[in-house]
Amino acid sequence: ANHKKIVDTQTEKYNAKLKKFAKHTEDQLEEKNDKVKKIEEEKRNLTAKCELYKGKVGDMVEKLGENEKLNNEVQVLHTKYGRSKEEVVKIQNKYEAAKALIQKLSDEKQDLLAELNLKLREARESVEETYRKELVKVKIENRTLTNQLNYADTKLREVNKFVDMRPTRS
Repeated sequence: ANHKKIVDTQTEKYNAKLKKFAKHTEDQLEEKNDKVKKIEEEKRNLTAKCELYKGKVGDMVEKLGENEKLNNEVQVLHTKYGRSKEEVVKIQNKYEAAKALIQKLSDEKQDLLAELNLKLREARESVEETYRKELVKVKIENRTLTNQLNYADTKLREVNKFVDMRPTRS
């Protein structure tokens, strides 16, 4: 019976140690399961973040494509702007040349108008002078004709007197 007691004690000790070991293993297993759950949770979080970043990278790639298109458009617009700027310079030069030509023609017009006015004044004065001379000639001619008329009138009267004085035959 003593042997049985020793075996029972040993069995109890063994079972206690086995329970302790099982408890310890169970605790470790539970700890490992918690770590696995945490790792899986982290994995899910990282996967979600990865998907989010993947979406963001996709958006960035799309935006980079759009940016490239916009850069090409900017380049085209810059080229057009350069050409437009050159055209503006050409038009500005043409404008300045036209402006200078208009000024030159305006000056020539003023000179011609001044010359025309001078010529008209000279012509008017010349015509006036010619008319004055003609008037003087006409006055002289009028005097001469008046004198001739008076002389002829006087002669006619003398002749009429002479005719009136002649005896009439009846």
